[in-house]
Amino acid sequence: MRIAPSERSGQVVPGKECVIRLIGSLVMEQEQPREVSGAAGGQKPARTPHPAEAWTALSHLLTGILLFGGIGWGVDELFDLRGFTVAGLLAGAAASMYLIYVRYVKS
Repeated sequence: MRIAPSERSGQVVPGKECVIRLIGSLVMEQEQPREVSGAAGGQKPARTPHPAEAWTALSHLLTGILLFGGIGWGVDELFDLRGFTVAGLLAGAAASMYLIYVRYVKS
């Protein structure tokens, strides 16, 4: 569905222009970093995350759980034990959440 150029922008607030954007669209304009409220002189402004970062974080979480759970299941089957699958699933979830924290929250 194509939108005519005159319909792409409208006025929601009088005097301020509003632009309609699609998430992940190639025509999306580059957003400027927002100022952090109450930021001290040495702090960087907040960065608006790209929508793809959420999918990347989710894939890290699922991959860690499946990988460590699979290794735990293999140890269980190989040595005829019980409990390594659950331990692997929990360790994979913890390792994935730590990776997501270090990569996206701490940086």
